Amino acid sequence: MSTNGLVWAVNHAAWCKNAGEFAVLVAVANYVDKDLKGCRATHGTLADTARCNKRTVGTHVRSLADRKVIVPGDAELVSHIRQDIRPDVWDFNSGLPEQPDEVTTGKICQPRQEESSGRDRQKTAERPANFDRTTGKKRQDDRQDLPTEPGSEPGQEPDNEPGSSSAEPPTAQTIVGEWLDRCTSRPPSRVIGQVSKEIKTLLADGIAPDDVRRSLARWMAKGLHPSTLPSVVNEVMNATGPAPKASGHAPYQAPTDHSVYRNGFFDD
Repeated sequence: MSTNGLVWAVNHAAWCKNAGEFAVLVAVANYVDKDLKGCRATHGTLADTARCNKRTVGTHVRSLADRKVIVPGDAELVSHIRQDIRPDVWDFNSGLPEQPDEVTTGKICQPRQEESSGRDRQKTAERPANFDRTTGKKRQDDRQDLPTEPGSEPGQEPDNEPGSSSAEPPTAQTIVGEWLDRCTSRPPSRVIGQVSKEIKTLLADGIAPDDVRRSLARWMAKGLHPSTLPSVVNEVMNATGPAPKASGHAPYQAPTDHSVYRNGFFDD
């Protein structure tokens, strides 16, 4: 190991784009002479030292050479090696300043925590009000997904005409919203659309909203298909009281057929 090379690599760490390049630079420093020249290590040897693969070493070596951090060395040092397996020779650029004039390569020892905090603050500022930190997604307003009544916009309250009642009759959107509030988990969008369509048809047929609400509660308890909702409404609206139960005790009555007496069943 070259102590001079290691010190040079540490002092010039600002020229490295990332930790991978710095690891390769330290690996090269391990094989240069005390005059910072003559690294003849193969990419496989540098990969073992830098704890990466040979392809990564090749990428980082080319990047360091493009910025003149390392420069080609004396090829005569490896002239005795067969050409097809001959390694490159690299020297450290002894005239390179410790800090680049314009820090375009970045530093490997940046305050990562502060940068992360800054990014987190920026992301928090960009998050919408309905962002759910638990799931990492936006919470959906169930009522905004429901079909709107003709002539109305989603989330827009109807204008009250002068002299009209302030209490507007509930719409299909209102009833479906109440149903969703009672659901433990949000149903699939297709089920919501089918239920909304059935409720809208029921209201258009003149079914009272309270009857629809009671029927919807019974439909939920049964766990039926949305298409069965009209049948449940009919069941709720036309349900009759239970038939009176017969008494368990019937008093004894004497037979009215006099033939039983003649046949000897009740002889004195």
